[in-house]
Amino acid sequence: MIRRVLHAAHLALLAQTRAYFPHVYAGVTAVLVLVFRFAVPAEAVALFFPVFLFAEPGMLGVNLVAAQRYLEKEEGSLAALLTTPLRPQEYLAGLVLASALVATASGCVAFALVLGPDARVLLLAPALFAFSLLSGLLGFALSLRYGDFTRFILGQIPFVVLWQLPLLGFFHVLPWPAVAWLPSAPAIAVLADLCHPAPTFVTWAIGCSALLALGAAAFAWASRSFTRRIRSAAELA
Repeated sequence: MIRRVLHAAHLALLAQTRAYFPHVYAGVTAVLVLVFRFAVPAEAVALFFPVFLFAEPGMLGVNLVAAQRYLEKEEGSLAALLTTPLRPQEYLAGLVLASALVATASGCVAFALVLGPDARVLLLAPALFAFSLLSGLLGFALSLRYGDFTRFILGQIPFVVLWQLPLLGFFHVLPWPAVAWLPSAPAIAVLADLCHPAPTFVTWAIGCSALLALGAAAFAWASRSFTRRIRSAAELA
């Protein structure tokens, strides 16, 4: 199973590269690193940099996973993949794994370039990876809900707005208890803590555990929904 998941992730990375998805990540990351290095005052970096680390994998993960799904469906590659021993759950795992790897690499490189290559990068990688997986699963779930990419772009707006609400809690626009129940809230808590000059391991451990638990539940739900769609042939129609 692990070999098939890794193979699915490799195929997803090739498809994303062919569609220039990693280039989008790299372009966005490069621009924002330059902004934080040369335009944002040093005392404001710790306040605003977590917003970038939260928003980039959140927004791009949701949209690019869905974009790849629609592209594969249009090309018929999904139907071809499912004639192999690859199961729907393994396809889903490979898809979100590939997206999370690209997002995590971009975020860690940005962190090292903006805040310096210190030990916090080792804590950032699993936190960002878990959040990127969760974001990709949200994009996948929304792509199951909407039949084409145009409807997806419009239909995702309320979900993405809700997904980003923890940022208002981070900036004290809303009280944190009002947004802490959202699945994306542990991510902003962890990233804000890691960008602080003196991060606490407790926040990192609790936040990562919450993200992994939420990701496991989201994967189980999305996998069951996707499998039902495959069995009913609705996904391949």
